[in-house]
Amino acid sequence: MSSKVPLNKIRRASRILLFKSHTKPGIKGWELRSQLGEKYIDIVLATDMIFREYLGLRIVAVNADGRKIEIKNENKNSLRKATFLVLVDQPLTIRDLKTAGWRIDEIASLSLILLYLLSHNGVANINDLRNLLVSKISKARVNYILSKLLRLGYIEEKDDKIIIGWRSKIEIDFEKLLGVV
Repeated sequence: MSSKVPLNKIRRASRILLFKSHTKPGIKGWELRSQLGEKYIDIVLATDMIFREYLGLRIVAVNADGRKIEIKNENKNSLRKATFLVLVDQPLTIRDLKTAGWRIDEIASLSLILLYLLSHNGVANINDLRNLLVSKISKARVNYILSKLLRLGYIEEKDDKIIIGWRSKIEIDFEKLLGVV
């Protein structure tokens, strides 16, 4: 596939996909189309192939609900509205996460929150989560961590309830987190 796509288009797609320009990661399909042209899907697929083979990265598309959608088989209208993201293909180490700006208490809190949510059908009262976290770390850190996880999309708040966020759904392997695999 990459032999059909000009290298300069793959380079451009790589830059667009890797550089963060908004508060949320990723870029909308319509933005890719406007910058790469009508054949942007072919360019994204060729870029994905190179990312996977040489860099250990992969490109995914997600809809507004945070559900992964198939880039090859989805209709063009859905892809224009989708958000395209670059994800790491292998699990990150604690050192990788710390280098990326995560503190160990934030990583542990995210893991604890996700495990709690998964054991409660994906929904929990925010006060229950706060109490759980306060038993492990300081209240000031809990408030900061919760606001950070909400802002980054790892958890979402709906009517004083916390649910699993769109980023957790696409970036975290829940089976491994639960120890199933």
